[in-house]
Amino acid sequence: MASALCIDDTQIYKKLCKPFPRNCIHLNMLRLTLISSLCLWLTMAVAVAVNLDSLWGVWNDTSQTDTKRLSAIHDIAWEGYMFSRPDSAFYYANMQYRLAENLGNKESMASALSLQGISFAIRGNYEQALFYIEKGLKINEEIADSMGIAKFLGNIGLIYFNQGSLELTLSFYQKALNIFEELEYKRGMAASYINMGDVYKAQGDLLQALSFIEKGLKLFEELRDKRGISGAYSNIGAINKEKGNTALAMEYYEKSKNMQEEIGNKQGMADSYISLGSIYLEQRNFTQAIIMAEKAIAIAQNIGLITTTKSASELLYEAYKNTGKPVKALTMHELYIKMADSLTRMETKEAAIKLEYQHQFEKEQALADAKHQKEMVLSAEREKRQQLISYAIAIGLVLVLFFAFFIYNRFQLTKKQKKVIEQKNQQITESIQYAKRIQDASLTSLKTIDKYLDDYFIYFKPKDIVSGDFYWVHKLEDEKIMIALADCTGHGVPGGFMSMMSTSLLNEIIIDKGITQVNKVLETMRNQLIQALHQREDNVETRDGLDIALISVDMKQRKVDFAAAGHKIYITGKQGCEEIKGDYFSVGYSFGKEKPFSIKQLQLEEGDTIHLTSDGYVDQFGGDNRKKFGRPTFIQLMAFIKTMPMKEQKTILETTMAKWKGDTEQLDDILVMGVRF
Repeated sequence: MASALCIDDTQIYKKLCKPFPRNCIHLNMLRLTLISSLCLWLTMAVAVAVNLDSLWGVWNDTSQTDTKRLSAIHDIAWEGYMFSRPDSAFYYANMQYRLAENLGNKESMASALSLQGISFAIRGNYEQALFYIEKGLKINEEIADSMGIAKFLGNIGLIYFNQGSLELTLSFYQKALNIFEELEYKRGMAASYINMGDVYKAQGDLLQALSFIEKGLKLFEELRDKRGISGAYSNIGAINKEKGNTALAMEYYEKSKNMQEEIGNKQGMADSYISLGSIYLEQRNFTQAIIMAEKAIAIAQNIGLITTTKSASELLYEAYKNTGKPVKALTMHELYIKMADSLTRMETKEAAIKLEYQHQFEKEQALADAKHQKEMVLSAEREKRQQLISYAIAIGLVLVLFFAFFIYNRFQLTKKQKKVIEQKNQQITESIQYAKRIQDASLTSLKTIDKYLDDYFIYFKPKDIVSGDFYWVHKLEDEKIMIALADCTGHGVPGGFMSMMSTSLLNEIIIDKGITQVNKVLETMRNQLIQALHQREDNVETRDGLDIALISVDMKQRKVDFAAAGHKIYITGKQGCEEIKGDYFSVGYSFGKEKPFSIKQLQLEEGDTIHLTSDGYVDQFGGDNRKKFGRPTFIQLMAFIKTMPMKEQKTILETTMAKWKGDTEQLDDILVMGVRF
């Protein structure tokens, strides 16, 4: 695929943004073009793994030079958050802008504005993106930074390109090219030629597109810039593919691949593999398509390339599907969906409206069909969850029994047996990883929660691979939403089994039996848990249970029914943060088995937020004195962040805990959920 190019503030040209196969099935090319273009025009950083802890250390150390601190917060925004949480990237870029403004560092102010513009562009808000980019352009004009002016002109052109204004795009690209020519800056000229070639390609003028890209290639060859050369090869391959000249496209893709391998550019290698794999897929050479895609996904997952992983998994899905490998195809399809959900939506408002009208009739039909199929779907989901839980328990028991027998009978063997044991331990870890996937499937999916709740966050950080904490959300027939957050005894595998059993009980009690009064749900859950675990007076070893907070919210009237076992909830609003306590005893045999659970009825105001949390956050040791974080500090934190957007609240909770914990071991699973009404 064609890749847009740009030049760094401090370096002559560092990398091509990753190419992506234009013919890969169901790709969102608008998002792809925007990300690949902007990352090259604005900040050409070397493709290395960023150490956020190290960067935060520099930023928080006021003894460091202002230049180093500005560079650190810039890299935090760009490398750490831009393509995962662009709203947070905007926040950190604003921190860079405020410090640069106080120092009178206009060059850094312009750099921060470019990051803020990117964050809005990634989210599809081109109007705000243009506002910040034009503001940065004005600063560069004030300080007569010709190089900076050229880059910002290119940025504006890229935004117009993604809005479909191709003539305007060419105009801005031409202005940028004129400045680069005046500066005799060949790398900028080469990048401009290739970007203009992209525009001509979008207009269908493949001959003119090829001419401009070949101009860029010639300059890169003069400069012996292998990254630029390999990127141009990829562009030429894409054009020949669109012209139907598959053989020539393959030749240029191979050239690009070989050069990426020569310079060790793993990102470029992965994208070259995908480009070649997509052609093999069209030729129905599924064996070669799988080889290419597997190479690409191995690299992408190793260095954390979400978009490349999404593309490679989709390519593997099609190849496996056509070669009669349904299990592998399903695995790749699930990975594709996961990666797609991780990418920021970049459709514009106009495109969303168009899509809404386009599918209006289908939606109406789907609603009619969904009503008829509702009970069947719910039944199938319950059976699937029960089956997953049964598999997890069976696998865990078999593994424990097998390896206990193995270790007992092989204890006296030599180093050779030790190696075998290490291999088996790896298999156990892999099995626990599989158990984690099963546990994740038992949790309410974020896609489902998005349908029920408009404004929320979930901060979930298990201590081990599997967790004893869990969350659960369900919508009742009367438009009420039930939300549960629980902390089972133990963590790791034992806690994970308890959490899956507890989730299953909630489904059975509320969905199957129709018990929705929150205190009655807890009492029924306690009775069934005691019965399921065979808990009695003479059996002191089965005193497992859980702490849980359960709320039922009337979304229209903002009325809340609340019951809890050993848990509290926190309501933040105009009056600050209020702690609402539940019953002190937990769910289980040894925790007030004869006592009824109480119910509290609360009235919320518009904008109020309910926070539910397990004890993992407040009980974590850290700070200078290695003491617990504590509930008073937690309440102060809730009051501080109460007006912030929910995504930003989650970010503050994460960074606060990371700073508090430092190098101290995490003691328990951490789970915090916030819902704004």
